[in-house]
Parts: sequence; C-alpha cells; structure tokens
Amino acid sequence: MKDSYRTVSGAARAELAVRGSRFVARVRHAESEADVQEALREIRLLERHATHHVFAYRLRSGACRSFDDGEPVAGRAMLRRLDAASLLDTVVIISRYFGGKKLGIGGLARAYAAAAAEAITASNVETRMLRQLMLVVVGYADQPAAIRIIDRHGGRVLERDFGERVGLRVALPRTRTELFRAELADALHRRAAVSDLDRGAR
Repeated sequence: MKDSYRTVSGAARAELAVRGSRFVARVRHAESEADVQEALREIRLLERHATHHVFAYRLRSGACRSFDDGEPVAGRAMLRRLDAASLLDTVVIISRYFGGKKLGIGGLARAYAAAAAEAITASNVETRMLRQLMLVVVGYADQPAAIRIIDRHGGRVLERDFGERVGLRVALPRTRTELFRAELADALHRRAAVSDLDRGAR
C-alpha cells in the first residue's frame, strides 16, 4: 500500500505535425469514468472536424481503458506513456486531423505516443498523499497526548468538536493507521475511541 500517487492538475495541450497530419493532444485530471466522458464530450466539440479522437486513461480505482477510434494500437501506445509517467486519475485525448498520407501501424503508434508524451511533459504533475480520515474521541485530559501521537504518525487534525469529550477529525497516512491505533490504545489505556471515515487524497 502506498501513501501517495502521481497525477496531473488542471489541463495541458500539445500539438504535433507528422506528414501533414495534425495530432492535438490534451491531458486532463479525471477521478472517474464520468469525468473521462465529460472531457471527451468537450474535446469532441472543440475539435469537431477532427478525423479521430483517440483516448487512454488510468484511474486510481484501478479502472483503465484505451480506445483507438479506428487508429490501430494508438490508444495502447498512449496508455503506455501514461504508465511510463506513473500517472493515475489522468486521461489523454488526442484529436487527429488526417493530412492525406497514411502512416502505417508503426508510424501511428509513434505519432500518438510522441503527442501524448509532449502533452504529459506540458502538464503540471503533482504528488498527492493518500490519507485515511478518522474520528478520534478522547477526554479533555488526554487531548495533548493524542495530538502528539497524531503528529508522530504524520497525521493532521482537520477539525475539533468539543462536547462531553473532544472529537478530533484526523487525516493520517494510510500506511500508518494500524500503528497509530496500537500506540494510541497503549498510551491512553484504551480510553480513546477511534473510527474510520471516508478515505481521502490530498
């Protein structure tokens, strides 16, 4: 299990000309297949006279797909570029304007891979942390010790709620959750209540 992953933020565009054909490549952040479809609809409108719209994506959920749109092996060549850059939650869409000269299967693969690589290079690539959101409930006297343990495991207190006890909404690196639970239980003699909330990425 990893604590982080690489993705792009925002959008990037690159253009490549090969033997009269134009390859307009775009890279977008996408966290779901619905995001991918939305990006495709937008780009098909922007490039409505293009001959082909080829795409590839890989999501953090494990979903991935490449679509050639009549261009043999083009989508797979683009997916390999995504994987070479270790990008998740990312879609590459290339619109080709046919220039009249056929490139052959090898030429197509090279052209699409090169256009995808240029768009990825133009992208803002960032590393996002994978964190487990947790609710930690402790007594007022135990709050300082709980916060020290949270800090020691690389966690952050996002919110505090004060009632009969103190509720701490915490974001913790996923690989540290079991050690954190064990140390908290040992230090506070099981006076703390800990529950998992939704997982998040930062």
